[in-house]
Amino acid sequence: MRSLKLLATVVLCILCPGSLLLAQEGEIRGQVLYPEGTPAPGVKVGRGTLGRRMPYDPARDFPATTDENGRFVLPPGDRIGQLLAAGRPAILALDPEQQLAGVAFLEDPQQPVAVQLRQAGYLLAQVRDAQGRPLASVPAYVILGPAGLHWPSEWQSDARGQLRIGPLPPGVDLQVVTDTRLALDDAWSDLGNLLLTPGEERRLPPLRINPQGRSLKGLIVDAERQPVPGTQVSSPGVAQPVTAGQDGSFEISGLNQRGRVLLVAVHPRDLLFAAVQFDPDRGRRRAAPSSSASLRLVLRPPGVVAGQVLDHEDHPVVGVQVRSGWHNDLAFPELERRLAQAGFREHVLTDGQGRFRLEGLIPGLPYTPSGMFLPPGASRAPLWPQDRWENRRVLVKPGETVDLGQIKPPWPPPPPGASGPPPMY
Repeated sequence: MRSLKLLATVVLCILCPGSLLLAQEGEIRGQVLYPEGTPAPGVKVGRGTLGRRMPYDPARDFPATTDENGRFVLPPGDRIGQLLAAGRPAILALDPEQQLAGVAFLEDPQQPVAVQLRQAGYLLAQVRDAQGRPLASVPAYVILGPAGLHWPSEWQSDARGQLRIGPLPPGVDLQVVTDTRLALDDAWSDLGNLLLTPGEERRLPPLRINPQGRSLKGLIVDAERQPVPGTQVSSPGVAQPVTAGQDGSFEISGLNQRGRVLLVAVHPRDLLFAAVQFDPDRGRRRAAPSSSASLRLVLRPPGVVAGQVLDHEDHPVVGVQVRSGWHNDLAFPELERRLAQAGFREHVLTDGQGRFRLEGLIPGLPYTPSGMFLPPGASRAPLWPQDRWENRRVLVKPGETVDLGQIKPPWPPPPPGASGPPPMY
């Protein structure tokens, strides 16, 4: 009996007309074939995702099933996801009975294509802690090839620490992703792209993890260097923020085991914030877990970044969507609430004079403002990773406004009524 779970991605092959075509906006029709070229009925079909979908839901992630002729109709997906992956969107297929997988990235959805399934492969690994004991429930994910699309599934190590990742499609570059920030070495960080042959079961290096992560102690003070009890502190990947004691001291666990650490703190009452990003094992900020005075966070008021967007004829550009370049990925509701009070928004639009103001920015965080033209009537547009205003990193000053001056995009905005994705500024 073969595995009941199989994920596969369909590699774009331009074959006979009618095999796969974009019937209407976002809708894809196609055909899946067995290795010998015969139609493959009962195959689940879906799309690659731009991020992990949790929990995994087969009905959502594989909404189509091939008919007796191996044909399917895939309903439209998320519009923003389609635009972001417009270069090489992926189609996923799955045969749960025969462990067959194929993989394809659509170079041109208007051209007919077909996919030929192949015998799937697996990646095997052992997960252990620092003492060599097996670790259960350690998750792993897979990213597909150059498109950077996530395979919409999750695998976890069992009670013996065994991790079996698959079924996976052969003949396509794969990247294995896990919570390497808790890893004790670089064994998995250096894996790079993996290419499986049909039916291959490849063993990966052992993954050694410290489930508790790094622990650090520190002190929260105000501008007068006085302790601030009740301040909450958090970091990316930490499930719950910690609260400073009466002497302003705190201890936080679950931090990156190696490399850089980001800590963010928010005052219990006032709109004051602190942030620091550093490598505890290097440089001047060597923070030993046993010393509460080794790391000091100073609470300060947020800052502002402002500027004006002009076209190549020095006319103001209205409706440019400007982002700060920092995404709040902390599980920190109090920080989100306080940032909103300070005027922080996910994005702002340039006004009639082409001006913008990014408010509620925390000193110490890395901000790289970027912008994109937003067509009239559109509520959202994709953020293209190119020409982000020369990728200028801005140092936010507490309680002050940093003026970027006049900014000109790398090319003019599209004329009214133009179709296609908006250009990145």
